[in-house]
Amino acid sequence: TRIWAVGLALALAPMGTSAEVAGTAALHAEAKAHQSRGEHGPARQKYEAIVAQDPADARALREAGRSAHAMGDFKFAAYALSRASIMAKGARDPELYYLLGEALFALGKDAEGREAHDAALAQIAAHPSERVERLWQARIYVRRNDYENAERLYNALEAPISQGGAFEISMAHAEFHILLKDWIGAERVLRRFLVWEPKHVQGRQMLAW
Repeated sequence: TRIWAVGLALALAPMGTSAEVAGTAALHAEAKAHQSRGEHGPARQKYEAIVAQDPADARALREAGRSAHAMGDFKFAAYALSRASIMAKGARDPELYYLLGEALFALGKDAEGREAHDAALAQIAAHPSERVERLWQARIYVRRNDYENAERLYNALEAPISQGGAFEISMAHAEFHILLKDWIGAERVLRRFLVWEPKHVQGRQMLAW
């Protein structure tokens, strides 16, 4: 029923005038700029305004869900990302399925969350060289208590890093060890990171903690 309703909305959505199209493009640009600065509240408002004007705008719906997820509004995030996944018609977007899975787990819908993560893993498998996607993959392994594969993947992700780009991976790797109360492992990861970036404040604070 929900798929039929979305399809009907797409079929009945009117074609916009050139002015409306230009206005929508401007809203997209403004929302994207907010998102890039971590201003998820204003970004979400603008994306929702786009969806109100054009229910067939799957990108705006997806990004509204993404911003809602970042704000901790998992109910709306699950709703928006689920609709966006239907409208995407199977297009490759592992981040969408990863975030959808996380939102569903947060809502206690574990079976549905696992299905969404299965879709993310299937899409990531086609492009294993994408670092951020492999990071999502490692987090899914942690979610599934597959600690051996998570550790292997975190180590593989950190191996080629020297100076740049280590922060997100090393913090996620350290948090993984903290989750397991493996303080020695967490310390090892953080000390290795601080060799690369010795003045990094958050890394030093986490190590001290």
